[in-house]
Amino acid sequence: MKQTRILLWSALILLSLLAVCAIPFTLAQPNSVKQNTQSQKAQAAFQTINTYTGIPVGGAGPVTVTATCVVMGPTNYPTLKAAFDAINAGIHQCDIIIDIVSSTNEGATPATLNGSGAGSASYTSVLIRPVNDGVSVSGNPASGLGVVQLNGASNVTIRR
Repeated sequence: MKQTRILLWSALILLSLLAVCAIPFTLAQPNSVKQNTQSQKAQAAFQTINTYTGIPVGGAGPVTVTATCVVMGPTNYPTLKAAFDAINAGIHQCDIIIDIVSSTNEGATPATLNGSGAGSASYTSVLIRPVNDGVSVSGNPASGLGVVQLNGASNVTIRR
């Protein structure tokens, strides 16, 4: 009889410990389905901010910049030069995407992107891409200068 009592008492303690250990898992189960459904619907902001219909966000400029650090944007600029100037000043940093939404004329001054680490410029990559067909970046810089210049810039991709 005493052995049966000890055996039952041991079984009761074991079941109690098992129940205490299982409570966190049991409580987490009903919410996990909702959380998984919600996480499937939510997308990272950086994946969605570059989806354009051909009209600059806010209607400000034909060049739109997004970045993963500091001012992430989207930020609109009237020219590629103005966007490069902002990057050179450190306003946009880390991974940067420059969307050319509509054609721009850079005028007589080249759009110059300095290398990361030169002054306040700090980026890991820069992607320049047109959003619509037929857009161009044009200008009439002084002899010997290009419309777009990469001054020590690396990790720059220009898509067409």
